[in-house]
Amino acid sequence: MASGPTVLLIEDYDDNARIMIRSLEPHGFRIFRAMDGETGLRLAIEKRPDIILLDLGLPDVEGQT
Repeated sequence: MASGPTVLLIEDYDDNARIMIRSLEPHGFRIFRAMDGETGLRLAIEKRPDIILLDLGLPDVEGQT
């Protein structure tokens, strides 16, 4: 498992998430994934990631407001 900076990926589409994970992991990033906004918020509080990559069109939360 990677031990570098942490990324919280909040993405509900598996294909998009897979692309991001495959792009970041080889560079040492540790990735936590949430598939909805509520889980993403919980993980942001628990894991305190270095950066959050957020899908703006989640089914349960509007990402632009």
